[in-house]
Amino acid sequence: AVSLFEYRRGKDRTGIASLDLSFSEWADRVFSDSPDPELHNNPKSFQSQCEWLRDDEGVIDIDFTGRFESIASDFERIAAHIAPGARLPHLNASKRRDYRTYYDAGSRERVERWFAEDIERFEYRFD
Repeated sequence: AVSLFEYRRGKDRTGIASLDLSFSEWADRVFSDSPDPELHNNPKSFQSQCEWLRDDEGVIDIDFTGRFESIASDFERIAAHIAPGARLPHLNASKRRDYRTYYDAGSRERVERWFAEDIERFEYRFD
């Protein structure tokens, strides 16, 4: 959620920077039961990671999921099977403060609810 917010703010997608929205304000408007259509203008950007992994029957049937937190080693593991020697370039590097500093209790609750399946499946924690 923080990455999406910062990306959209950096590009001023949907006026986030122009409106000077805080992460909490943005999260309140996009991760709600009735998302703000002006800010939540590209639903695929806001869907869970699990949605990207489901087949046509809605089943997640994969034997390995790489994680951004360990992208270099996970890429090497995958490449060893399908493209030995392949390299993963580091593009679009961003510098921002620790993701936990963006959250207050309300934004944390909204994001936890919105991405509950991802948090459980991939064992994410806020601590």
